[in-house]
Amino acid sequence: MAESPSVLVAMNGFKGSLSNLEACQSVSKSLTELEINHSIIPIGDGGNGTGVSLKSALGGEFVSIDSIDPRARAIKAPVLCFPNSINPHRIYIDSSSVCGYTLIPDKEKKALEASSRGLGVLLKKVVQRWNSTLKELWIGLGDSAISDMGIGMLSELGVVFVDSKKQDLLPTTENLSQIADFWKPKTHCENISFTILCDVTNPICGPQGSAVTFSPQKGASKDEVILISKGMNNFASRIEHKLHRSLKYIPMTGSAGGLSAAFLSFFNANLVPGCEFLLKEIGFDEKLKNHDLVITGEGRTDLQTLKRKAPAVIAQHAKSLNKKCVFISGALGEGSDQIAAELKLSGLYECGKEPSASEALSQKTKEIYPSLKIKS
Repeated sequence: MAESPSVLVAMNGFKGSLSNLEACQSVSKSLTELEINHSIIPIGDGGNGTGVSLKSALGGEFVSIDSIDPRARAIKAPVLCFPNSINPHRIYIDSSSVCGYTLIPDKEKKALEASSRGLGVLLKKVVQRWNSTLKELWIGLGDSAISDMGIGMLSELGVVFVDSKKQDLLPTTENLSQIADFWKPKTHCENISFTILCDVTNPICGPQGSAVTFSPQKGASKDEVILISKGMNNFASRIEHKLHRSLKYIPMTGSAGGLSAAFLSFFNANLVPGCEFLLKEIGFDEKLKNHDLVITGEGRTDLQTLKRKAPAVIAQHAKSLNKKCVFISGALGEGSDQIAAELKLSGLYECGKEPSASEALSQKTKEIYPSLKIKS
């Protein structure tokens, strides 16, 4: 182990408060003042900031594309082109840039009204613009406001939904339970390989399904959760009947309100654990080997963190490399003792959000660091 302690700062974003890069910079500020050797690497699991993580390690070029947000308001969304925007063979898209939870003010969050149409608009424009060179699409899922199982996106790509009377259905979350059939047209997407970075392991249906677990966070009432669950079960059944693809209890199909299920069934996408995929692509383990301690964290750490959320994956990698790991998160929820024990953490801390998320994170880092004995 090095004579002079060295810290790797690998923060996830604080939803609604700090991006992953801003969180890393807040911790870095205090470590610099303490004269601690360190480096930063923003981390994501498919949600907000994953594109920033990829660009910081792999390069590429961001391009802004016109689209719409979950409430159909005009928005510009960044896509990351590799190796550049002239002739990209691979493009990464954060779905949260058009479907994101933070795009809608709390007072306007209504789970039945939020739509994935913006991602469909974005995909259509990307494929049309770069059809001659594009071979791969990486799409990060996470931090979404939607619960429509991707039917908004699919409708923008030409899929038509009908009810039991063969009448066209609007692609809304509320109408999921009314889908009796659908038609899938051929698109330019058939020649593109899709890799979908999922931020959770939850399936689309069942007691740990997408609607039950996540829709309440998106503004759904108890009755609406029941309606959404029924709708997702119905659409999954229709997909199984027509496309011969069983979805209901497959891990990760519940990610981003079921967007992952849509990609799996309509585009034969490869679903991958988002953070594991990212860490492999950026060579995280090799970077961590040159440090004594990793500091990570997120907006809220609770039992959901153990389901492959980025900080948990970071902790598992630290453990495998015999490195210490500390969490500094905005808030600690249910199961913090269990999390610390299972992940073998050297510390689990809550920084709060006062006077601001950035200042609170920086102050907590400065407060706890002197007590961390990381030298051999």
